[in-house]
Amino acid sequence: MPTYLERFPANQRRAAFLIVAAIQLASLAACGGGGGYGGGGNTPVTGVGPSKLFAADSPHMAIGSLANPNPSAGMLTVDRTIGGPASIYLTNNIGSLALNTTSDSLYVGNGTAIKVFNSASMANGDPVQNRTITNSPAGGNAGSLALDTTNNRLYVGDDVFGVRMFNNASGLNGATASTRVITGLGAIHGVAVDAGNDILYVSNTTSVPSNQINLFTASTAN
Repeated sequence: MPTYLERFPANQRRAAFLIVAAIQLASLAACGGGGGYGGGGNTPVTGVGPSKLFAADSPHMAIGSLANPNPSAGMLTVDRTIGGPASIYLTNNIGSLALNTTSDSLYVGNGTAIKVFNSASMANGDPVQNRTITNSPAGGNAGSLALDTTNNRLYVGDDVFGVRMFNNASGLNGATASTRVITGLGAIHGVAVDAGNDILYVSNTTSVPSNQINLFTASTAN
């Protein structure tokens, strides 16, 4: 697997180079050892603080991360990776990432499933996912994710079903029916939520076609 962020594919169908910048995780202590794939479990990284920036490398079924969220230009070695040649937890359809900086949980949109890794800022090697969220009824594709940590909600831009919303995001596990669904928007490209102003932003292309950004009342849109 390439060990440089510069070599992560940047022209995949849905922004294969996906970055999530995290705020300082002051409550986490740095622990220790080298980048690259581990051999099953969390391989420590010596002398490197918590990761704050994550990038999906879908073709290699991996997620790279950096402790420095504002690196200099040029070729950089990633500090940590989640995934590995023998990993059964990630596929080559990683469409999106969302990080809960309070709980340090990374949500990974991986085709029909959303994988959740706890202690994400320290995760390195081939850690076991802590939760797997799937749609009920089965199907769909978790192409984009947005977390409202204030209200504990998860928004999923689903290529098949539209925009799906789930309450109790921190407790979701297994097959779960959507709390609310927004349909009729055509192809969904991305979702973002402004919890303070109760606004859900949806980037989409209608069948006309027309490229749009639609705004909804996040707490009630259905």
